[in-house]
Amino acid sequence: MARRDQVARLREIGKVRDVQRQVAEADAARAAAGLAEARTRRDQGAERQDEDEARCAAVLARPSIDLALVQAWGATAEASRADLALLDARVRDADDLKTARSEAWRTALARARLVELLERRAVRRARRVREEALLADLVDRVAQRTPGR
Repeated sequence: MARRDQVARLREIGKVRDVQRQVAEADAARAAAGLAEARTRRDQGAERQDEDEARCAAVLARPSIDLALVQAWGATAEASRADLALLDARVRDADDLKTARSEAWRTALARARLVELLERRAVRRARRVREEALLADLVDRVAQRTPGR
């Protein structure tokens, strides 16, 4: 009876671990998608900055330059660099989150597999105990029927 209870408990634990694994897997997938999105935004920001710098270089190549325009471009370029730095920080944060969620998923997967292994062992052990009891009962019955023993 105790072995059946152990197997039943392991099955319940296995169900919980499987749900935890599924949640961790979904979290890891969302974190990976967030990282991809952050990288895309950063790449778009870098492209915008390159385009702004190319436009500015074209303006600066002209023979006559308005100083107000140069100052405005300088402020725009500085804001663009700050935006790009912020996007880089978001990419790092998203990468850290993805790493943590992936590790949590791997841990949940390992726990779920461990419970599956323990459950299989408990089932085999319970089956062996039942078979040994049946065999002992059979041996006892044969011994009772055999005359002269």
